[in-house]
Amino acid sequence: MYRLLIVDDEPEIRQGLRLKMDVDGLGIALAGEASNGAEALSLLENGDIEIVLTDMNMPLMGGVQFMEVCRKRCPNVRVIVITGYEDFQYARAALRFQASEYLLKPVARDELNSVLKNVTAELKRERDKAQLEAKTQWELSQYYREMK
Repeated sequence: MYRLLIVDDEPEIRQGLRLKMDVDGLGIALAGEASNGAEALSLLENGDIEIVLTDMNMPLMGGVQFMEVCRKRCPNVRVIVITGYEDFQYARAALRFQASEYLLKPVARDELNSVLKNVTAELKRERDKAQLEAKTQWELSQYYREMK
């Protein structure tokens, strides 16, 4: 199960995203919601969140600043940008801070679920790789112990 955080200053948008996501089919659990980047950072620090859906234009701490701080503090979190603006500066910031995807509002159900499916598949591959590496390390340590 992958934990997801929705960050948008508009409650209607957050609710719409929740309703469009196929959480059961994708193996996603909603970890929480935030109305700005500062609130999202505090939730990220308190929880084991792997995926963030974030708006770019928000009060207090916007998406660009949030992504910059998030990338430094939580480098393994996958960020998906969802914005109503076709602003080149937002797209450039999304690239600079390694957003997994850049979607324009209104987001279609199929498009959102497709992006989430790709992100969860990538996270699964990384999780499987880490488990395989841990298993290999354990087997090597057992082998060395037996050799001594």
